[in-house]
Amino acid sequence: MIAFFYPMAYAVSALGLILWHHYQDDDQKSGVARMLFIIGFISYVVLLGIAEVPLQTKLFVGFRDLMILALVNWFFQFLRPSSRLFWTILLFVFVAFQFFGASRMRQSLAGKITQMDIAYDENGEWLVELEANANMDLFMLRLKSLAVIRRAFYPKDVNKTVLDDYYIVDVVQNTPKMRAKVAKIIEASSDVNWLEPNEKISLWPEGKGDLFSLAQKINVNDPKVDKQWAMNALQMNDYYAFLRKQKIKTKKKTVLAILDTGVDSKHEDLKDNFWSTEIRSNNDPVGHGTHCAGIAGAVTNNHIGIASLNTNHYFSITSIKVLNANGMGTQESIIDGILKAADAGVDVISMSLGGRTGKKKQRAYEKAIKYANKKGAIVVVAAGNDNRNAINTTPANVPGVITVTAVDSSLTRALFSNYINDLDMGIAAPGVDIYSTIPNNQYTSFNGTSMATPYVAGLVAMMKSLKPKLTTKQVYKILKESGKTTRNPKETGAFIQPLQALELVY
Repeated sequence: MIAFFYPMAYAVSALGLILWHHYQDDDQKSGVARMLFIIGFISYVVLLGIAEVPLQTKLFVGFRDLMILALVNWFFQFLRPSSRLFWTILLFVFVAFQFFGASRMRQSLAGKITQMDIAYDENGEWLVELEANANMDLFMLRLKSLAVIRRAFYPKDVNKTVLDDYYIVDVVQNTPKMRAKVAKIIEASSDVNWLEPNEKISLWPEGKGDLFSLAQKINVNDPKVDKQWAMNALQMNDYYAFLRKQKIKTKKKTVLAILDTGVDSKHEDLKDNFWSTEIRSNNDPVGHGTHCAGIAGAVTNNHIGIASLNTNHYFSITSIKVLNANGMGTQESIIDGILKAADAGVDVISMSLGGRTGKKKQRAYEKAIKYANKKGAIVVVAAGNDNRNAINTTPANVPGVITVTAVDSSLTRALFSNYINDLDMGIAAPGVDIYSTIPNNQYTSFNGTSMATPYVAGLVAMMKSLKPKLTTKQVYKILKESGKTTRNPKETGAFIQPLQALELVY
């Protein structure tokens, strides 16, 4: 609605400004034109201000529009001496604006990503929410021969979500013209509540970071722990000493789900902490999911491999494969993974994936996160590796998730890490030169917010094992209050300190 009225308000203000100067020798006519300009311009500013697009988009659009307004006004003042030419060109400009300019202006504030920016899933381009009592026969008839329709999600507790009313629309001819035609038909249906692209989502590309010297001595017997510099930054010696001294007994053995490329469930340093949710997810052709699993919950003090926060088997690791062998997935596959994890009763969901997004694409994600929260799961998500505002990244920007930035050994935001200035729940963890497990009993170092995320997820799993009913907001408050200040606190959030967090829970 805003996108529709915004070019109209702009046109009124432009017309008022042109006529105001044209009739400058006629007080009555110039007064009417001036009032027309003021009304139109105020309406334009208000509509631009409340539009659901990022601030940088508003600033760009506003600057562009004002420059065009100034140039057009100057041009018509140049034509003022020739009345016939003035009115002829004004009429021509008005018609051209209606046919070409208005539609382009609407696209600026439509809250949608352009066709070129969206990578649609070829097997289902649109994600549609229908009314609960929708006439499916009529809806399918409207799209007959144009698209194939199938149900998208199967949550167990349908009373806790409307995601069972979501459907995938697979356009038969996957071309921009045909996608737009199908979308127009869908949006015209009274049974449709929501329409959004079923966009492809991928692993974050690995960020670039400097390598660091070996870690200081950590008091566990895992032979490769000296390659884990992050253990010093997290003060893990004090953390391990606290757990040994207190002899803490957990109230629940929690489960942390890695939603990724799968996990090598037979890895020497993971298998004793692994709990299988589905067989298809117990392998990892890429290695990314296995790397994240090792960071979060490699078996500690077992004379094998690396160490993690998970000593004494306080929590289990499970895997739900949402990305394929190319590291690619879709909104459908990721949301389906969230529902599967929640229905399996996991306590923490860790997602080291994402993509750039427009604000309008979050609705299905929001419902999935709410469903997981209602089932008792806390969702932890990577901020992304684009060195940009995470508010424009999904699922990092979805309300209800804890978003994780990456810092280096000096506690400075990694050059690649997105920043969380505009998010409600952002936190920081090590994300540069992170040494962890990969398939076939191997180990290596990666960089990224993907690596920072499982540090936070592992800590949250520990916290939930001591106090199972902790909510997302309660967990975030503890992480923030117990965390250490980084060199870029507004951009990163507090840097997690595991011991101090457990002390506030215990």
